Amino acid sequence: MFLKKNITLFFLMVMIIFIHTSCGYKKINQRENNDYQIIKMEIAGDMRISEVIKNEISLNSSFDGKEKIRLAINIKKEKNILNKNIKGKITKYGLTLNASLLLENIESKKIVQRDFIRKMSYDVSKIHSDTLRVEKKYTRTLAENISEDIVNFINLNF
Repeated sequence: MFLKKNITLFFLMVMIIFIHTSCGYKKINQRENNDYQIIKMEIAGDMRISEVIKNEISLNSSFDGKEKIRLAINIKKEKNILNKNIKGKITKYGLTLNASLLLENIESKKIVQRDFIRKMSYDVSKIHSDTLRVEKKYTRTLAENISEDIVNFINLNF
């Protein structure tokens, strides 16, 4: 009886360990090894936004990737008035970030072009410096979102 309980307990423990070792989280759209190497990257537009995008793309590329690619990105930032009150004071701004991407595979001469657009809006604060701080924060958020989109696009194509 005691031996039968030990054997059952042993098999139960083995099954629990076996089941738990195959559990794990892994992003579907993220590859283990990025198979591309960026040979040349040209970015035109706002310098702060350019640095955010350049850093994110560089972190996701490989030094010894099979696919050698060249990319050019043109960044445009627009700030629009979305709302005014009765007195004519601006109460809400809209930010639009547009990144035009041109990818070229150096070996196969395959060229891919795509535009990435992200938008956000924010309310005007009573203190002007707070409004500028919020604009700067939202611009960085938009740049990070666009850089994620670009990295995902490159991963899907190469």
